[in-house]
Amino acid sequence: MTVSNGRGLAAVDFWKDHDPSADPIVQALCRRGLDLTHDVRRSSVTVASLFGREHFKSRGRVVVFSGEAYFRDRFADFTIDCRFLGRSNHLRLPLWAYDALGSSQPKGSPGEIFEPTRFCNFIYSNPRGATRNTFFEKLHAKRPVDSLGSLMNNYVEPRLGKRRDADWHSTKIAILRNYRFTIAFENSELPGYTTEKMVDAWMAGSVPIYWGNPAYTIDFPPDSCLSVYAAGSLD
Repeated sequence: MTVSNGRGLAAVDFWKDHDPSADPIVQALCRRGLDLTHDVRRSSVTVASLFGREHFKSRGRVVVFSGEAYFRDRFADFTIDCRFLGRSNHLRLPLWAYDALGSSQPKGSPGEIFEPTRFCNFIYSNPRGATRNTFFEKLHAKRPVDSLGSLMNNYVEPRLGKRRDADWHSTKIAILRNYRFTIAFENSELPGYTTEKMVDAWMAGSVPIYWGNPAYTIDFPPDSCLSVYAAGSLD
């Protein structure tokens, strides 16, 4: 990718430490003849997420990506997110797929089998997921669940760093390998909204217990997790 003031492509308003040159959406657009620049006012296309307002200054076309269940359509010529919209200026790309395209996944040997020694884990810091908090309390009352994150923490795991640490993902996978089950609930419920949580559990050989995307079987086999939707209730 080269820096250009002509057919330029700016990437702004992403999360801290976001690397535009490694972003799969930016890479795809650069393969279409756009050059990465840092000047949003002179770029012909601006790719943005929802962590700022810099893309409001763009005089070119604006592509807005959201990995979460909130959106900013008003300021976008084209949207990329998890929704099933069926319109020409929208691409469905849920966060789990975006992560799979753009990240170097932890490697394991083909057919590698892990022997979990602990029952179930819960790794969260955001307290606003009322449904998953309720499920944790219900399951924990039946059999102790290790809460490893800052939310309702009851088990210290020294290997688990901060969410934006460079080795967060590989460390998390290594920790999940110790568990037979992983509570893989989303922050909120929306058709199409599936993040990395369920996929991370699979990568570790842990069975995900899932809630969040009632249409998850469009992307994944129905028997690939223990689903609240298949069970009918949290109980």
